[in-house]
Amino acid sequence: MTLTKQQVIERFCKLATKVGEQEFKHTIPHDCFCGDDQTGTMFTGDFQFDEKVLEFIEECVETLL
Repeated sequence: MTLTKQQVIERFCKLATKVGEQEFKHTIPHDCFCGDDQTGTMFTGDFQFDEKVLEFIEECVETLL
């Protein structure tokens, strides 16, 4: 199955949110970047995303590869 660009963005958003919640316990910014927040409304706040979240995901992928 081929995914659309928006589907990929939404899945990466959920992944980043999970890492921010479970690994970093909401202690660093990991704002959703998929276009809407948890309530389903469009994200309108200032975007913040700590590099540690992305580095954690990259390290996990590298470990599995």
